[in-house]
Amino acid sequence: MIYLFVAFLTMLSLPAAAHAQWPKDKSQFFGPDAVAAAPVCKPETPPLAPGALGPLKPNMTLRDLQTACPKAAFGWVTSESDETPIAAVKLGDVAVALEFTEPKAAGRAYRISTQSPKARTADGFGPGVALAAMSKAWGKPTLSMDSVGGQCSTYAEWAKQAGLSFRIDTDGDCDKAEKVQKTQNVNQLPRDAKVVEAILTAPRKK
Repeated sequence: MIYLFVAFLTMLSLPAAAHAQWPKDKSQFFGPDAVAAAPVCKPETPPLAPGALGPLKPNMTLRDLQTACPKAAFGWVTSESDETPIAAVKLGDVAVALEFTEPKAAGRAYRISTQSPKARTADGFGPGVALAAMSKAWGKPTLSMDSVGGQCSTYAEWAKQAGLSFRIDTDGDCDKAEKVQKTQNVNQLPRDAKVVEAILTAPRKK
């Protein structure tokens, strides 16, 4: 999902009240470049893996995040009319955004994402890598789409990497994205299509 980053202005640490971490002003635009300026949580760059990126895991609570990363940046993202609390930290060379269910201590990170080109799986895949190279190594992906503000994105995921998906750089054409999702034909994507974002979510229950 493509997001507009908003009011990402607060860098705080424990032990302040969890809901107070997010700024009240949600109106100021904040772009992806600001995510890269998030405070450092760990100096090491961890491998990108299903279920975890270093100490960051899908479904972790805000308290879990603050325990693992005492300093973080807090703000809001907007997707059409929705407002979502988000936190960001840096793990080595990788800037990471965590989207929470609610701006409270019990709020859970349901989506963890990075666009950092240094984010890589153990076998070298991540943002900036060609989808064709990943398909050659991992096999045929499952392709899906999402639409925000009239712009559509295509996502690729593999069963062996459950909980880890990748947003593909496409032209935002919704008709094309729908066709790709329906046919599951990776050849309908641009030949040089590359990953622009890696996303961690909790694996779906069978």
